[in-house]
Amino acid sequence: MSEQSGIPSSVDQTSDPLQSAQKHCGELREALGMVGLVFPSLRVDLPSAAGEHGALLDLGRVNLSTASELVRILRRAVAEGEG
Repeated sequence: MSEQSGIPSSVDQTSDPLQSAQKHCGELREALGMVGLVFPSLRVDLPSAAGEHGALLDLGRVNLSTASELVRILRRAVAEGEG
């Protein structure tokens, strides 16, 4: 993790924070889809892209079924040593 930015060093930071955020948002949407999850409100938080701390992704709201499935997937990943 970079001490200045607080962003993990594995995060690809292009010279364009908005472009980088859009890329990561797409990758997250794709990864969620691979496990059968849809976050309908997932988006780039546009005002944060202009900030000095880097762009943020807004995960938005999900229904209770999606939240329960996310909990199940995360718990399984931890139990299998992936977390």
